[in-house]
Amino acid sequence: MPRFKPLAITTLALALLGGASDAAATKSGNASGLGPTSFAVFRLPAGDGLTALLERSGDTTTLWITGPTQFNAYRVHGKVAAGRLSARFGGLGRLSLRFKPTRTLPVERPGGRCGGLTVQTELGVFTGGIHFAGEGGYSHVDASRVPGEVLNPIRYDCASPPPTVRHSSHRTIDERVLPLLRLEREAEGGHAAVLQASSGPQALTAVAVDRPPSRAGAYLFAGGAEEAGGMKILRGGAVKAPPTAFQPDLAAGAATLAPPFPFTGSASLARNPDGTSSWSGDLSLSVLGGGSVPLAGAAFKAFLAKDFPG
Repeated sequence: MPRFKPLAITTLALALLGGASDAAATKSGNASGLGPTSFAVFRLPAGDGLTALLERSGDTTTLWITGPTQFNAYRVHGKVAAGRLSARFGGLGRLSLRFKPTRTLPVERPGGRCGGLTVQTELGVFTGGIHFAGEGGYSHVDASRVPGEVLNPIRYDCASPPPTVRHSSHRTIDERVLPLLRLEREAEGGHAAVLQASSGPQALTAVAVDRPPSRAGAYLFAGGAEEAGGMKILRGGAVKAPPTAFQPDLAAGAATLAPPFPFTGSASLARNPDGTSSWSGDLSLSVLGGGSVPLAGAAFKAFLAKDFPG
């Protein structure tokens, strides 16, 4: 039986978008401003109540467009040359930006170690241009000046004044921008049942939480990925629903799922006479930009358990 993954859609995003690199681990040395080893991030409005979050890490640039329950992520190869970040999102948009630091956050030596590698965070402004129009015009990003931050690896040794991160580096994909992270945090612990269904690049996780009472309910996470126009695109959604949206029967190996928007339809898990399971129904996820991601059917494999494995 395959292992469940507690943060299913975050895991799906990292796997299907090609992973994420840690700026602090890419290269040693004391860097400042926007360079080849920088981790850069900023956020800005994307129209119709949506938020755009841009991340640059390693040789990839990812643009997240997020709403209260839905999100799309577009990942492309991006480059930093002569202090300028450049990337093209297929036919949807492009960016060319420079970073001007305005404040460097103080650091100290982490963990009492004498020497090593840590991260220096600089706050500042990106200038130049970023233009993006989501499929069918569902979102619009057009800016020439955006506040943001750059994280650079710095090395310290015993002979240097001992730096330490006094101010933790900002979480760039955080709960203010991606509601799924808040829901994933809420869904940790107190599990009554966990259901996972997947077929290729489509995946669904449903978690029934029965304690504490303030977090009781059904937590749904789903998404699908594709490649188009030189981009890797993840389309997903996450929602907390009443307990009735996910009704598991662990003893029978059965469950029914009928969650609210951004989901439509329903699905059921049944144990077959030969011991296998079937996951059937018309459940799907409505995604930003129109269309939907199917989440049930004969092509899907589904599993029901009391909890994620330790």
